[in-house]
Amino acid sequence: MTACRSSLPTDILEFQERITLTVKADATVVVSAFYFLFAYREQILPFSTVYSNLKAVGAPYEPEMIYVSRAHLMQTLSVIPYMRNRFASIDVLHRLGYMDEFRESLFGEGARWEVKTFSSRVL
Repeated sequence: MTACRSSLPTDILEFQERITLTVKADATVVVSAFYFLFAYREQILPFSTVYSNLKAVGAPYEPEMIYVSRAHLMQTLSVIPYMRNRFASIDVLHRLGYMDEFRESLFGEGARWEVKTFSSRVL
């Protein structure tokens, strides 16, 4: 998630502009996203750290290690925000309009899990 973290808004005005342009939700969602982004941003581990930690303890760290293709994982990423009634970091990315950038940071050209048939608009 390192590539995506670097593209997140760093100041209030940029955040407000992004909300105004991309979020069509009630005030509770906007406040929750705002709180999450600014209160917990530094607590989110970079993708490279999670990847190396999983590898170090012998846990699966590649999608194929749990019998999931990269292409299928990329497509599944698009529906995660609709799967359960809960609010998590993936929901913040989705509601702020960063899902395409996040997907590209994982599956785009030169990314850790590059998919050759990558398209930023999946599903």
